[in-house]
Amino acid sequence: MRRYRLPIPYKTLTDDQRRAVYQALKGQATGPEFNADVGVELPPAVELRPVPAELAAHVLQTREYSYAVTGDRVLLVGTSRIVTGVFVDANVPTSEGRRGP
Repeated sequence: MRRYRLPIPYKTLTDDQRRAVYQALKGQATGPEFNADVGVELPPAVELRPVPAELAAHVLQTREYSYAVTGDRVLLVGTSRIVTGVFVDANVPTSEGRRGP
């Protein structure tokens, strides 16, 4: 998997919005477990689902994104299959998005 640096809305999410993303998506497994972090391009074999409309209405920054769930991690994924946010529990994400050069 390749790593990228790109501007993302992840850092603009409040703690409440991060909790809302995790809570809304954590139980929706999307396939076998895999390991990925912010900036990694996911392979085509990883199933992505669009962020549900109800969540996107509550957390507007997620409306153009997809997600994948692996184990206890929720991955927010951009249109080019690049992970833009990793949420592990309702309080603190494991990774923070980075801004590009």
